[in-house]
Amino acid sequence: MAAPERSGGFAMLPNVLLDHSHELGLDSGDIHLIALLERHRFADEDAPFPSVSTLADRMGVHRSTVQRRIKRLEQRNLLVRERRVSKAGGQASNGYRLTGLDAALAALGAARPPRGNVVSLRRGGRRFADERRTDPADAPW
Repeated sequence: MAAPERSGGFAMLPNVLLDHSHELGLDSGDIHLIALLERHRFADEDAPFPSVSTLADRMGVHRSTVQRRIKRLEQRNLLVRERRVSKAGGQASNGYRLTGLDAALAALGAARPPRGNVVSLRRGGRRFADERRTDPADAPW
């Protein structure tokens, strides 16, 4: 089977987020929202600023659902919302920083050794060896 086309770009999520989201009280909708925020981050120091409407459209939910999820992440100190002002002086879409989530993930990661991606290699239908990949540059795609 051919590898999926990746030229349209991609957003990377830490394995510790995917492996331990339940420990942070995050459900699949929260992970989807976080992934979309990461998709809109252009540099590490930038706060992504997609509109609530854009997030809702991409998640396939109502705007109020996105607003509730953002509020819940704020209450858990995983997300910080930054008010933005347009050049004309009006309200622009908010910026979102995941610094609290980053800190929580760093604490979880420090408490557990990195697992990486485990790839099972098989010969003759039997498990032959495991290879651990922790560097994204070593990914098979």
